[in-house]
Amino acid sequence: MVTQVLNWSELSVSPNGTVDAPLPTQRYLLTKDTPDDLIRGYLDSHPELATLVVGQDPRPAWDLAGRSIIHQPCKELSEFHWWFKVRGPAIQIVDLLNVSSADHIVMWEKAFLNLAAGGTYEIPFRTCANPGSVTTLVKYFSSVAAASVDSDVIDQTGLNLPDKAVTLSRFVEAVTVTYEKILITKRGQHYFVAPEDQLTEVASGQCDGGVVRDVVVTKPKIFHARGKAYSHGNQQPISGLPDVFDIPSMYLREYTGLISLMGNGFVTMQNMVLPESYPHNRQVPTPICAAFEEVIDGRYATSSSIRLAKDYEPGSYFHVECVNSGHFGHLVTQVISRLWGWDAALADCPDLKLLFRIRKPGERIPHLENQLFAAYGIRPEQITYLDHSTRIDHMYGASPLWHNYSPHFADPDIQHIWDRMLDHLLIKDQATPERIFVSRKGTTENRSCHNTKETEKYFADRGYTVIYPEELSLAEQATIFHGARSLAGFAGSAMFNAMYCRNLEQMIVLSQEAYTARNEYLYGAILGFDTHYLWNPPDVSHPKDGFSDEAYYSSWTMDLDQHASTLAQLTS
Repeated sequence: MVTQVLNWSELSVSPNGTVDAPLPTQRYLLTKDTPDDLIRGYLDSHPELATLVVGQDPRPAWDLAGRSIIHQPCKELSEFHWWFKVRGPAIQIVDLLNVSSADHIVMWEKAFLNLAAGGTYEIPFRTCANPGSVTTLVKYFSSVAAASVDSDVIDQTGLNLPDKAVTLSRFVEAVTVTYEKILITKRGQHYFVAPEDQLTEVASGQCDGGVVRDVVVTKPKIFHARGKAYSHGNQQPISGLPDVFDIPSMYLREYTGLISLMGNGFVTMQNMVLPESYPHNRQVPTPICAAFEEVIDGRYATSSSIRLAKDYEPGSYFHVECVNSGHFGHLVTQVISRLWGWDAALADCPDLKLLFRIRKPGERIPHLENQLFAAYGIRPEQITYLDHSTRIDHMYGASPLWHNYSPHFADPDIQHIWDRMLDHLLIKDQATPERIFVSRKGTTENRSCHNTKETEKYFADRGYTVIYPEELSLAEQATIFHGARSLAGFAGSAMFNAMYCRNLEQMIVLSQEAYTARNEYLYGAILGFDTHYLWNPPDVSHPKDGFSDEAYYSSWTMDLDQHASTLAQLTS
């Protein structure tokens, strides 16, 4: 139970202006058939630490009365890791399990990353079944120590470490062996990657002194797409175009505690990475954040580039930061899709301000964001823009209703957001073309088409008005897309104004096969028009059974001859 909510403003500031989050003040004692005197000896040590005893049932010899000790019964070794997740990081873990050397090693591999930086993992030799177990453990952890210095020396130690141990060795600061025990010291910080649907139950442990409250939780639902997707000319199967969406619960949450906004969408609450950090928060198997270098076991993220912010911003905020701030496509998918929670959050906290991050100091004036937020009805005085990493104490965050990654889905409730914006932007009684071709200027953009001009002419000759959305105001874009009956163009963010289409019958998307985003179809699935993808080979392909950014952003050529029959039918 949380007894005190910690605030950044209450923590001391170091001479260089930084503030460090407090280290955990708890430890784990892992027990299974452990002698009472061994347990009692550890219980008597370090009375300043809160102790969680996991494993066997307590006995009178432990003398638990009056101690700051929590006991959690656990019968199977495979269950222990759940309590690490629920209770959060520790400064010490002591493996008192009376098990084989193999089980000691498995437990270390599961538990070690739950230590804070500088924490220690201890295995007393009294827990080893026989002298051979001690020899095995010493040999194993000597290899881990060698690998922590240079992984190339592993074979020279006489023991080939498994990949998991080699990975963990990078986070071993030291291995100390005495005649009584092995002591492994942790190097570096790991952030716990909290699953969206388990966040509230693990928050109290991962965020000691923090509170997470569910303000709104929607019910999961099955949604049948209102428009169909068709693929033409593809050389390989095209994924990510489901007819039925399995839409999970959406959350509006309130966070109170030590919150750090570190840029590029990355948000932590003490040791825990918040779901607001992920462009695709339901990504399988693990959500990806731009700040992560790697995620181990799907739960522990590393990032050497993250540093705790110097600046502190008092107040209450609704977080809508995104990756690649300022990019139109990221704004309308990752940011706009979270605005469903704004009204409820504002009702819950009338002093609330929307918080948006500019990538770096002095980069730009957020004209685009101002217009989009105004279209939703958020006034300028309700918005705070930041251009640097910041610490705050109180935040609201909402799940995105748009998920352009496996599993692909869009919650149909997102149309309420689009309708509200359209009502504000639409220019009444303005004549607009029924057929529009959305093009891109220049040849240096991602996924540039080599024969753009030829493709534009093809569609112009068939009655399509060629437009460049970046040359139009948001109101003009909304009005033109609203009136279109046939929409064609190159795949990408220029097509995302489809959210304003209310009369559209079909969308023709020209793309290359290495581009795996499926945003265009999601618009059709919600708004009820068919989406036709005309696929072409990229100049650079993905590696076999792999992925590369170079292929994803590859240039390509629109093969008008190959697609002649399909185009004739769609544009007739």
